[in-house]
Amino acid sequence: MRNLAIWGLGSHAIRNLIPSLNSCSNINLLGAWTRNQELLSSVSSELGIKGYGSESELLADPST
Repeated sequence: MRNLAIWGLGSHAIRNLIPSLNSCSNINLLGAWTRNQELLSSVSSELGIKGYGSESELLADPST
């Protein structure tokens, strides 16, 4: 199982990447980061994933 976090939540990520990743049995989507904190809060809450507060926080997380 590969742990993964998404950097950026544009329309392509929301429409295509996230559904594709969630359908993979060997991918565990752990979190996401985007500059739009309102969108991040909404998406992370909806998906039950971690919303990273900054790029450096995402990069420093050893679980991703």
